[in-house]
Formats: sequence, structure tokens, C-alpha cells
Amino acid sequence: MPFAGCCAMNSYKINDCVIYGRSGVCRIEDIESRSFDGRRSDYYILKPLGNKNATVYVPCDNEKLTKLMRPPLSKAEIDELLSGVGEYRTEWIDDKKERPIYFRNIIGGGDIKQILSLMRCIYLKKQELIAKNKSLPIADERLLSDTEKLINEEFAYALGIDCSEVSEYISEKIES
Repeated sequence: MPFAGCCAMNSYKINDCVIYGRSGVCRIEDIESRSFDGRRSDYYILKPLGNKNATVYVPCDNEKLTKLMRPPLSKAEIDELLSGVGEYRTEWIDDKKERPIYFRNIIGGGDIKQILSLMRCIYLKKQELIAKNKSLPIADERLLSDTEKLINEEFAYALGIDCSEVSEYISEKIES
């Protein structure tokens, strides 16, 4: 039987899927005691579904990191989230140094409403720039890509559809 240690107090179990910060949808592969930097702790061993070669170790006793773990949304939660998408606002930050820090903090925070709002903000800025025959800076394109990946991966998992179908699903729900 796998070691469960302090993680046993949490509701997550081996084989559960969780959303974890920038890693997106992850399967809890194991819960075990490990030593890092000479310190022994209990860890969730996460395997991101979107990156089979990656492994994420989340110390059970680090509340800041374990709070970034949450269950994936349900279809009903996604539909509710999309019905209020116009209410979520993230303001564009003109300062090129502050913007990536602020936006990365939103992505890393794992709040799906804020991530969806951020994706909308960057997308709208991109459309505004295209109308002026300009393009979005590369760093912002990467942020847009990161937010789309997180949203598409979670929605696809929750809805049981392919990532390529998520955009159409979102459009249909927003238009109805």
C-alpha cells in the first residue's frame, strides 16, 4: 500500500485528477515520502496530462502549494462560468514590465474565472491591435497561448471532448 502520511488527511487520492496551477490537469500518480534538500516530507506526485514527461512534486505540508490543487470543473460549472463571462474583467496593463508579472500571477493563482478573464483581456487587445495593423508583443502572445492551453485542457477533460473542440463549445455557450 502506498505511503499516505499527512496527505491522507486531504481528500485527494491516488488516480484522482486535479488542476494544479500552470501545470493544468494532473493525475495524482502517488502519495509518498521523499527527501529533497535533506528534508523528508510527504508529497503528492502529479503527472500533468498535457505533458507526460513532466512530474510535479507538491509537499503536503505546504498549504500555499496544496491550495493550488483543486478538482476539475464539472460541465455545469463550466456552463455557469461561461454564462457570466462578460462580467469578468481584467484590465490591460500598459507597462511592459509590470504586465507579464501581473498576468503570470493570475495564471499561477489557478482561479479559473481570473484566467478566463485574462484570456479575454489579451484576446481583445490582440483584436484591437490587428484593427490598427499592429500585432501583439510576443510575450503577450505566449501568455494568451498559456491561458488558452489551461482553459482548453480543463474544459476538454471536464466535457469529455477534444481540446480542438473547446473553442467552438465556448462560442456556442457565449452566443446562446
